[in-house]
Amino acid sequence: MNNDQYSYDNGGGYNNYNNSGYNNGGGINNGGGYNNGGGYNNGGYNNGGGYNNGMSYAAGRLDDNRLNQILMMYADKLPVGAASMLKPRILNSSLDESTLQIMLSQMKDPTTALILSILLGAYGIDRFYIGDVGIGVGKLLTCGGLAIWAIIDIFLIMDATRQKNLENLMARIR
Repeated sequence: MNNDQYSYDNGGGYNNYNNSGYNNGGGINNGGGYNNGGGYNNGGYNNGGGYNNGMSYAAGRLDDNRLNQILMMYADKLPVGAASMLKPRILNSSLDESTLQIMLSQMKDPTTALILSILLGAYGIDRFYIGDVGIGVGKLLTCGGLAIWAIIDIFLIMDATRQKNLENLMARIR
């Protein structure tokens, strides 16, 4: 067989002897392209060992670009402009990426608060959800301020949720 001929190997796929064909025993190997036996590896991704795009991150420290990405993922749960206030505080703290991700994932969703406000706002459940226990008890005892308070809160609860998320996050970042 010459180098340009194809033959079947015992791996169940093609094995091209000029190293540009297929070897399905360990995935597709075309000499620097895909190697699915150990994940996708073309110099950028290696799923066998995690995400690696040629950039290295110092252990425990967030770089500026990665922090921007993380804050953008959770921007809908924070007030407008909060990222510019949080960024220097996070960079100067001792937080690592996983701790920050956990803290941000525990924030309350403003859309959920709105749904609770529409359905159960007269009973203060929306305020209990975001952590405003005192206001929640007040709404519960007055039946949502005779429904007036509950109606007004429908328009205010999303911003109140974002503000409460920011307050809780600022208190946890040292």
